[in-house]
Amino acid sequence: MINLLVLAGGLGTRLRDVVSNVPKPMAPIGRIPFLQLLLDGWLAEHRLKKIYMSVGYKHEVFVDFFKDAYSGVEIQYFIEKTPLGTGGAAVHAIRKIKAADDQNPLICINGDTYLVPDTSEIDRIIGSIETFDFCLGVSRKDNRAGRYTPIRGGCHEDVFTGVIGIGKNISDKITCISDTNQPSPFSLEELIFGINRKAQFSWNTCDLKDEFLDIGIPEDYLNAQSFINEYQNKGRTR
Repeated sequence: MINLLVLAGGLGTRLRDVVSNVPKPMAPIGRIPFLQLLLDGWLAEHRLKKIYMSVGYKHEVFVDFFKDAYSGVEIQYFIEKTPLGTGGAAVHAIRKIKAADDQNPLICINGDTYLVPDTSEIDRIIGSIETFDFCLGVSRKDNRAGRYTPIRGGCHEDVFTGVIGIGKNISDKITCISDTNQPSPFSLEELIFGINRKAQFSWNTCDLKDEFLDIGIPEDYLNAQSFINEYQNKGRTR
């Protein structure tokens, strides 16, 4: 079984013109919140031990909707009092999760990105984090790749992060990074690859076969329903 960490604390400013009353991951796709569809996809493919949500902006919307469990899986919330960025949020959450459970694999995803690797891909990510601090599950299949942060290094200069496995032995390194020592919010990419980091992390990549959808801008949000329908037609979601 795996633990799933969902980063969902962003302000979602680019989407405000079309979705202004809820946090971006809770934007409705039809009548269903995007994050519910994302969790349904993960639950259909994988056995989850626990779901952790790092939330900030309008965090009460998540808590009121999901309560303390979803589909029988316990949920624990980490509430950002001030925006931490994906890097700050991840550090804060990973430190607490690993202190409570360092036995089950931890997978980190963005709450506004639809990508559900299959079991074989997750198994490869889990195998990699036995050795590396991070394993980056990446997709090469995006028509608007310039919007996403490229992974720099090795033969992976043109691929983009979709799912991140958190290393089995990362606890000692992550504890030396204090949220309060960061002058401003920072991204998970900055943490892993070099900017604003206080420790040297090792990382590996695992290619994922499916495309992903980030609903961060109105155009992609409006395409979300058809995109998720394609997943459903493949039998990849419930």
